[in-house]
Amino acid sequence: MTADCCVVEVRAPETLARTTRIRYPPLPVPSIERRLTPMPSLILIRHSAPDIDPATPSCEWRLTPGGRELSRSLARRIGGFEPATIVTSVEPKARETGKIIADELGIPLQVREGLQENDRYGLAVVGEERYRELFAEFLAAPETNVVGRETASMASQRFHRAVVEALDDFPGQTIAVVAHGMVISLFVTRFNAIETFEFWSGLGMPAAVILDRDGYRLVRIIGA
Repeated sequence: MTADCCVVEVRAPETLARTTRIRYPPLPVPSIERRLTPMPSLILIRHSAPDIDPATPSCEWRLTPGGRELSRSLARRIGGFEPATIVTSVEPKARETGKIIADELGIPLQVREGLQENDRYGLAVVGEERYRELFAEFLAAPETNVVGRETASMASQRFHRAVVEALDDFPGQTIAVVAHGMVISLFVTRFNAIETFEFWSGLGMPAAVILDRDGYRLVRIIGA
C-alpha cells in the first residue's frame, strides 16, 4: 500500500488520461507589482514518505525515519535555487518535511492554511488498485464530491489562492512551498500541457517541482 498520494511509475491508460484535464474559472494572480520584477522560481515540494497508520486520518500522518532522511537529501539538491523561505501546509508530514529542509538550508519556515491536500474525510486505507480508481474518478468528475468533502475543482482553486498569497508575501524571490501530491499536480497541470493523473502517479515522495514564477512553466522535477 502506498501513501495518501500514491507513487506509481506507470502511465495512465489513454482512455483515462483524456478525462483528467480540468477546466477552471479565472483565479487571482500575483499582484502587478510582483509581476513587474525579475522572476525567480516557485518550488513546489511534495512531502516526504509518511508512516501509514490505518487507524489515523492521512492528514495526521507523520514522516518515517527514512522520510526524514530523504527530506535532508532533497534540501541539499534544491539549495542552489536559493529559496528565501519555506512555506508549508498545516499537515504534520508537510510541516516535518518543511522544517527539515528549512533547517538544512538555514532559512525561515512558516505554516500556512490552504496548502493542505484535497479533503479525504471518511476515506479508509484501501488497496493500490482501488486507490488509483478513486482518484481517477476524482479527476474525471472535477465538480463532483468523489473523495471527501472537496471536489477537484475546489481543491485546485483553494491551493492556487494560497500559493498566490504566499508569492505576494515574498515579491521577487524564490520560495519553496511544501504541500501534497494531488494539489501540486492540479496546480502544475493547470499551467502545463500534462495529464493530471499521469503527473500525480509519477511524482515521488519527496520531490521538488521547479516552476517559473511568471506563468508557472514547468522547468524540472528533482527527486531526493
